[in-house]
Amino acid sequence: MTSEQHDVTAVCFPDVQRHRGASDSYGLQGTINPATAHHAFHYELKLTEPVGDNRDPWRGASGAAVFCDGLLIGCIQATLKGDGALYVMPADRFLLHRCFHRLVAEDSDIAPVLEPVALRPYLTAPLTTLRTPAQLLEPEAAIMPMQGRAPDILLAWCRERCPGTPGVPSTQEPDRRVRVRLLCARSGLGKTRAAVEAARQLTAITGTRRSDWTAGFLASDPEGEPNWNQLLGNLTKSLLLVVDHAETRGDQLSPLLDALHAYRGSHRIRVLLLARSQGQWLRELPPPWNRLNGQKGSSEVTDTVQALYRDALLAFAVGLQHMQGYRPHGPGQPGWTGLAELQPALPALRERGGEPSIGDVQLHALSDLLKIGGRGAGPDPRLVLLAQEHDYVLRALRARQLSVDHDLVTLILTATALFASPDENATVTEVQAALGYRFRHVAGSTQAIHSWEAVRLASDITDILAELYPSREHAHRGALPDAVAAGQLAEAESNHRGRGFAERVFQQATPAQRKQAQPVLTSAHQLYPESARDVPKPGEGMAPPSRLRAASGLKDATLERPSNTRPSAADSPAIKSPHNLDPGSEPTTRPSVTDSQATKGPHNLDPGSEPPSTPRRRGPSL
Repeated sequence: MTSEQHDVTAVCFPDVQRHRGASDSYGLQGTINPATAHHAFHYELKLTEPVGDNRDPWRGASGAAVFCDGLLIGCIQATLKGDGALYVMPADRFLLHRCFHRLVAEDSDIAPVLEPVALRPYLTAPLTTLRTPAQLLEPEAAIMPMQGRAPDILLAWCRERCPGTPGVPSTQEPDRRVRVRLLCARSGLGKTRAAVEAARQLTAITGTRRSDWTAGFLASDPEGEPNWNQLLGNLTKSLLLVVDHAETRGDQLSPLLDALHAYRGSHRIRVLLLARSQGQWLRELPPPWNRLNGQKGSSEVTDTVQALYRDALLAFAVGLQHMQGYRPHGPGQPGWTGLAELQPALPALRERGGEPSIGDVQLHALSDLLKIGGRGAGPDPRLVLLAQEHDYVLRALRARQLSVDHDLVTLILTATALFASPDENATVTEVQAALGYRFRHVAGSTQAIHSWEAVRLASDITDILAELYPSREHAHRGALPDAVAAGQLAEAESNHRGRGFAERVFQQATPAQRKQAQPVLTSAHQLYPESARDVPKPGEGMAPPSRLRAASGLKDATLERPSNTRPSAADSPAIKSPHNLDPGSEPTTRPSVTDSQATKGPHNLDPGSEPPSTPRRRGPSL
């Protein structure tokens, strides 16, 4: 979507290989300028390596897939006469054919999604696979049809040539092609879902028409600092950029808005800010954007609450039916769709002193459906979904022959609820801290854990967590779904098995991780004011991490992944953690955490249920 040159690769078996007497495939390398396809229906691939004097050395390369930065961007179509460059059919033309959708879905179990290559390091990745019931509530899952006219309003705002920025006089706007809009509302009213739907319709390919827009959500922890002046100056399409939880991301917004002020390009740029509240963060934005008027989100629905509840039951039943490892419990069950038809009408529902939002109704519908199917109990719908997350992790760990218990899973998911883990070593450190807390503070055990064995166990769990919760923001491990993250923090504090652990993890976090944790901390204190009173408060601990560690007496934990060669006892590094694990003597067996050492958790998880199949890693994107 920019006019810069991009390095690309393709694997093929052209004639040049036969002339060289080679029998292996050839790794073709070159560069593509996306602007070459702006008025044509193909890219021009300039080859990096000269190939000699053969008359048509690249005959046989047609049909080879071309990749850039891990994304499929097209396939080789033909050879250009003259300079030897190659025609490449752009990937967005594949989406015009239904057979392509079907073939990709059959092979990878996901639908193909268009992503902008140039902006990929700075945007969140698409949600490709749903692994747990809580993910059915994610806005990008789009399980339920969109309610209200919010996407249509956003589409009109994007497409209108000179719509004006609400709250900013036209004489003070930097450029009439640039627009910024603030949508402010509490969670559950559909802000993110409306933005997702608008982005999808804006970039959709209809018939033979290719979209002249690209869109995406700005990552909270991008892969490097974007040069917005350069990226925006090289645009070949109009851009919609969505910033979720904008109230916590002022440091990212300032350079972006400064670049918008200096933008003089020909393409339209729309920046949509989604926030739960207005306040000091808005006043600190560079002018004129600090005078934005936040338009309130609306829970406008076209159906009654009861009709919405019934539709949600049937939609979630279809979603659960396609999710592995989540069959209804009990003999003779009719399946999720049959159970949804048996569910009575939604009882009187009041959330936070007012009428229920769309998110509230959908949350109760999914929870009620799981309870009918014997997969949960209790009045709190978030804790019903949280029990499925515990079950999901516990079964996956035990399927890999790791002996763990509910208490350890509670601690691991507490760290996962706060934020994503930026790299592998950070995830190992979090898991090792959970192991230490489990043995010292929960079981009161004096069992000595040899440092090397503890690192190996933490390493095994780390690998599985990266598969169970793949990151969408270039991190090693992602975070818990929003629907259950706040409940996990409150649950850990209230059942005495994880009290204080969230505070310990939060104090050792990086500033970027603390920023990521602000929305879930806010939700935890709003939804569970009593249970979460010891959870870090929003805005707390935003000072540099070194000051926090010095104030609390915590030590840095630096753990390296074990290699294939086992070190000697003298070389084995002692584990440094906030829990001071005693390296002690080497045990004869791998340390394990079993239910015999502590009572089971409150969720009645069934360890004997069918373990989930190995989750797929992120599938192919376009």
